[in-house]
Amino acid sequence: MTHFERLAPLTLYKLKRDYGEPLDIYTLRSCTTSILTGEKIVLTNVTRVKRAIALPAQFSRNKLPAIATLCSEYVAGGSHDIGVCQFLVDRKDAPDLQISGSDDWLVYQNRKYQIKDFDLKASFWFITGRELKGEVPQQTVKVSVGHTLNAESQIGSES
Repeated sequence: MTHFERLAPLTLYKLKRDYGEPLDIYTLRSCTTSILTGEKIVLTNVTRVKRAIALPAQFSRNKLPAIATLCSEYVAGGSHDIGVCQFLVDRKDAPDLQISGSDDWLVYQNRKYQIKDFDLKASFWFITGRELKGEVPQQTVKVSVGHTLNAESQIGSES
């Protein structure tokens, strides 16, 4: 095992603990249009990552060259994009994730990002996303009931 293979998971774990935030990754399964209604039907898979690391473009080009080396995506010169953010996702947090390309997107801090580039490293996904300004993300929300009432219970009644 090389030094990089030992260091990458430890560094990723530390970054997740200190800076990790929730991230939803949407992968497109199919997209059809109803002939009768003209309604667009989009089927997606949603992968919820509890702690992903977001590296804004300014951070990744100005700070910590070690992170750029870890990701092997160091960029120099004038090829920086406004609204671009890089995300590190631990493979343990998304073991079944299958990113196919430009039809996939992610939602971070209620902003929608089109996946521009992605790379699967030894222990993490390295995803580059471009923010889609003005586009409201339609998110899938998992809802569950934590408490139930008996059918015979009444609110405000005295027993």
